[in-house]
Amino acid sequence: MNRYVFPAAAIAVAVLIALVLFLRHQLQTATAKAEAATAQVQVEQEASQETEALRQQTIIIRERGNVAVQRIYETPDAETPVPAGVLSAWRSGIDGVRGKETPKPGDPPAVP
Repeated sequence: MNRYVFPAAAIAVAVLIALVLFLRHQLQTATAKAEAATAQVQVEQEASQETEALRQQTIIIRERGNVAVQRIYETPDAETPVPAGVLSAWRSGIDGVRGKETPKPGDPPAVP
């Protein structure tokens, strides 16, 4: 028997084992990357769905606001000014909600 056969066979087995371990590592890495990519796609899809839902809600709110404004304009006596007492009470109520001091009679109206 040739004295170089055993070392050559041992080297071949070592190379084969190293190749199997390398391929196994590559497979694990590829699987992890695929799982991460799938998770990222799912996150992006959910974010896109949430964004679209928010956009639809915003459109609905704007449409309802426009309808409300049109109804106000179409009401009888819509051009009649609000009486001063009612306007003052309304302003003081809003200021109370905002935490501001209630203006005294005769004070100039607050500038928004």
